[in-house]
Amino acid sequence: MDGLALNHQGQVSLFRNKNFMLLFYGKFVSQLGDVIYNIAVGWYILSITASAIETAVFMALGAVVYLLAAPYGGVMADKVSRKWLMVMTDLIRGGVMGIACLIMFIGIESIWIFYVLAIILSVCGALFVPASNALIPLLVKEEQLTKANSMSASIQSVTNIFGLIAGGVLYTMLGVVGVLMLNGLSYTLSGISEMFIEDVQSSNNEKPQRSSVFRDFGESMIYLKQKEGFYSLILVFGLINLLITPVFAVYTPYIFNQILKTDPLQYSFVGVAAAVGFLIGAGVLSALKTSGVIHRKIKMGLLLLSMIFVFILGLMIFYSSGFIESSSVVTFFIVAAVIVGFSEAFIFIPVNVAVQKLPNHLLGRISSLIQTLVMISVPIGLVAGGVVTDLFDMTTVLLVTTGLFILLTVSLFKVKSISSI
Repeated sequence: MDGLALNHQGQVSLFRNKNFMLLFYGKFVSQLGDVIYNIAVGWYILSITASAIETAVFMALGAVVYLLAAPYGGVMADKVSRKWLMVMTDLIRGGVMGIACLIMFIGIESIWIFYVLAIILSVCGALFVPASNALIPLLVKEEQLTKANSMSASIQSVTNIFGLIAGGVLYTMLGVVGVLMLNGLSYTLSGISEMFIEDVQSSNNEKPQRSSVFRDFGESMIYLKQKEGFYSLILVFGLINLLITPVFAVYTPYIFNQILKTDPLQYSFVGVAAAVGFLIGAGVLSALKTSGVIHRKIKMGLLLLSMIFVFILGLMIFYSSGFIESSSVVTFFIVAAVIVGFSEAFIFIPVNVAVQKLPNHLLGRISSLIQTLVMISVPIGLVAGGVVTDLFDMTTVLLVTTGLFILLTVSLFKVKSISSI
């Protein structure tokens, strides 16, 4: 009973934290628009091109631009007001969405509009993410970090539940132009919400010295190498990202669009299921103690993902052999997605908590550096996934992917330095 009382008090204090809740509401609104936008644009491009490579190249473009801009975003998050950096990037994104909506509304339709949007959104995202992540430890107490990160991470799950279904429906009803307008509005509302956050800064009294972005990034790399557990984790995560990214960004939509021939609404249910699973995982993590067991939770999440990879592989083998129908495949995919979401909560939330316990005056650039190193593999995975999808049978692709993922998971279990996290 005492534990429940303490948990209840912790949750109440967070909900009464005006600054944290303004950040929470702002991120919720903008991410809801993002989910609707991503499913609509992804389905739009895949439908008009019928090519996994075209879709993967579009996604990879955003990832590459993000990687190039991330070093600047991390350094800026430590040198300027994190609040106003977030406000500025949200309002810029809202503005360019509105311009794109107007261009397409007057009849100028081109896939290049989405390429330009991908570049601008990625640059703004590279500035926004480290600023928002580094702001959380300044708004809540250290003992509330796990709960705060669980709530913050749960935003994506909640918005997925509503946004993925709404994305399929709104894309069918309003088309891609209407979705652009809604996403622009969501960014604008998010920026307005963030304006009312008190401009809290790090308690570190040292004034930031003038230096180059690359010098600051290099110093962060040196610091990170001294944290042997983090460095090993990043290297393994980069390789795992190489395999996970195409599975959920290329293979799954291709299976639903080109193999199962479903509509976007059915595909959106998979994302909703993953969001529900993530919420469950975040709730479980919020109720557990985190001290000294972060690495165990990460390993548990990866082990569950390995099992789901095997399950999905078996599912496609049975379907290609004619033992089950497409409707059954959709149902089993939804079940698998719940476990995928649960697993991801046990991987990403503990990592965020561990990172946010690093020195706050370095947190923006270190957070950005970690994200950059892990995401280097994303564009490679997207393009490679698009190529192999168009060249090989999906069952073969999943077989190789599953084997490699299990191999990497086993290798992570053998890295002793990760136990220090």
